[in-house]
Amino acid sequence: MGENPFGKTSKLSLTAIKKEEKTILGDVSFTAPYKIMQPFQKKDGAIEVMLLAASAGIMEGDRQEFDFWIRQGADLKFISQSYDKIHQMKKGCAKRQTKVVVEKEASFCFYPQPIIPFKDSAFEGVMKVYLEDETAAFCMSEIFSCGRYASGEKFQYRYYHNLIEIYRKNKLIYRDNV
Repeated sequence: MGENPFGKTSKLSLTAIKKEEKTILGDVSFTAPYKIMQPFQKKDGAIEVMLLAASAGIMEGDRQEFDFWIRQGADLKFISQSYDKIHQMKKGCAKRQTKVVVEKEASFCFYPQPIIPFKDSAFEGVMKVYLEDETAAFCMSEIFSCGRYASGEKFQYRYYHNLIEIYRKNKLIYRDNV
């Protein structure tokens, strides 16, 4: 992922499994600044997991890795509490890698934090989604703001690149680079 001046990559890893007609979290691990709230159980057996981030936002040199594994029949919705502020960077950038595996008859909805790119910020993201077959479902929304409008920073970030690739049966079916 490139040089990380802090020497530490922030990580979040979740595995959702179906047990007795309900989705539960199997394995969960995270490092600072991330935590998750106790999952919200839905009437239909699905769960919502809310990401908590105890930081001022994304800083120069930050490296992040998210891993989600949605096991057969599980139904997980991933949400967040706030906005992701991408702060000004003198050089370099921040990077995030996200890997999602959705097994058959499973569903994963990914609603990450809306993005606020501050003036002179730079971000590179790569998300790879692997759907086991046609019964595996994935949905996502990404909200990108113009920056701090009241501070006159409309679209004054250096760059924002976010590659999303979706594979079904290990064959690329969708690619978009924002």
